[in-house]
Amino acid sequence: MPAHEKRDFGSPAHRWIGIEPGGRSSAHGEARLAVRPEFLQEEGVVHGGIVAALLDATCVYALYPELGARDSLTSIEFKVNFLAPGLVDRGPIEARADVLKSGRTIALLKAVATQAGKPVAEGLFTYVFKRAE
Repeated sequence: MPAHEKRDFGSPAHRWIGIEPGGRSSAHGEARLAVRPEFLQEEGVVHGGIVAALLDATCVYALYPELGARDSLTSIEFKVNFLAPGLVDRGPIEARADVLKSGRTIALLKAVATQAGKPVAEGLFTYVFKRAE
């Protein structure tokens, strides 16, 4: 079994929020999040930080095949554009992250979140790898 298959997906925060992994390959990752009322902000839409956390987690999931058993990674930059509100009655928010470039130390990914087939947010995410010696 490859090293990345032995890893549990998600940090305790991802599990607490309820991010569920979907399909994955060396080129992309997918995840989804059931929208709960406690995710809503003052205007009754899903808080942008929740959507950004889903996109970030999906990118990390896409990069797992790049990691050795003792390697790690962390995000060093991301930019998210919000395109439409996430709503509690529209079903889960689904995300897909595509690896645009991955080298020895840096990876760049594009991630898109949709709800009921409509774009909610998209972003660019940069990660740095810490390779085990």
